[in-house]
Amino acid sequence: MVQKKKNNLNNNTDSSDDSMWLIVILIIIAIVLLIISSGKQNINKNANSSSFNDSIEEAKRKHKRLKALVDKQIALKTKLDKLFKQTYFCVRIVIVLVWFGFLILLYKIGLMTNIISDALSFSQAFLFLLTISYFITYGSIIGLNKYVEIIKIQTENKVYGKHVKLDNRIANNKTDLKKLESNAYPHG
Repeated sequence: MVQKKKNNLNNNTDSSDDSMWLIVILIIIAIVLLIISSGKQNINKNANSSSFNDSIEEAKRKHKRLKALVDKQIALKTKLDKLFKQTYFCVRIVIVLVWFGFLILLYKIGLMTNIISDALSFSQAFLFLLTISYFITYGSIIGLNKYVEIIKIQTENKVYGKHVKLDNRIANNKTDLKKLESNAYPHG
């Protein structure tokens, strides 16, 4: 029986030695993988940190092209802003003229005899119907300003078209231009 206990004890030590070696090998593999992966990370960081390895002449050419592009985009933005303001003003004028045309039509038909009081009565009735229809459609009277904002956004989309994100492009190009200037002309 004592012999069995010694055999049992030896079996436990052998399995404990085997598991110890397995743990040591796993730790060594983990350390090797960590060293290898950290080496790769350092190589990538060094490669990405110097994105402007071009010559000074190439940097000057890029700077000139980017500066011309930013100036062109700013000019386009100014032109589109002016066009939008004019178009949106015209849309508001057209809406008012349509309303006055409706009132004149009511006068010509004979539904309005006293121009000012009847025009105010019809205008109030129209606004009341508009408010009711808006409430039935959207469930709230508070959002009537949103409807006017929707008209403004639709007009803006028609005017700006594919240049809706022109502000973002100008900002990105200006950032690139500043990076290029700081790398191309580091001392001034």
